[in-house]
Amino acid sequence: MAHSAALNLPPPSLNLERDADGQPIVKVAGAWNLRSIQPVADALRAQLVDAADAATTYWDLSGISRL
Repeated sequence: MAHSAALNLPPPSLNLERDADGQPIVKVAGAWNLRSIQPVADALRAQLVDAADAATTYWDLSGISRL
C-alpha cells in the first residue's frame, strides 16, 4: 500500500466556515485514509466536536483526494 505522503497527497483537514447566508459549512479536504488520519486524529476529533454543535451544518466533501 502506498503512503499518502509518498504520493504527495495533502493531509486530512476540516475547515469550519460560513456560507454567504451565514450557514455553517464544514469543508473537508485531503487524504482521508487511516495512515493519513492517525497523526492528526486528536485535532480532527476536536474540530468534529465543534462542527457537530451546529444543527444545520452543511458538509462540502468535494476537496477529499483519497478516502
